[in-house]
Amino acid sequence: MDDTEDDIDSVTLHNILYYIYTGCVNLILGKAHGTKHAIAPEGFPERPDPFDLYRNAERLLLFSLRDHSFKYLRATTTTANVAERLFHRDCEVHDALREFFLDFFMERYDDVIRSEGWEAVVMNKNNETKGLRRYQKGMILDISRRVKPI
Repeated sequence: MDDTEDDIDSVTLHNILYYIYTGCVNLILGKAHGTKHAIAPEGFPERPDPFDLYRNAERLLLFSLRDHSFKYLRATTTTANVAERLFHRDCEVHDALREFFLDFFMERYDDVIRSEGWEAVVMNKNNETKGLRRYQKGMILDISRRVKPI
């Protein structure tokens, strides 16, 4: 864990430590959990990036936290954000994430290709690194091979 890519931001680290001690994290799923913290308790962490939490929970062998992060990502995926999520750097190395987002994308293909997220990926509006761009181009190729002609 001596590479800068392995760094954990303070919000993610706070959530991991909070989870270890309390079994709770600030990725709230559903109304049942939402009412639990109507007023956040003292020391409750800020909301982390769910991808960062997923990646670091897996790396630290906190599988229940990784699974919770995955449930959160699944529950909050929409046609508007699925392209951004599918083409996220973590999907290149995490098969479960990539497969879920790709299936979601293909099931809603007609709507997703009209989204701003899809346009941003195709047009490389976020000026991604060469490595990430190579993964994204591979995914675009895979998607184009899966599309069935009318």
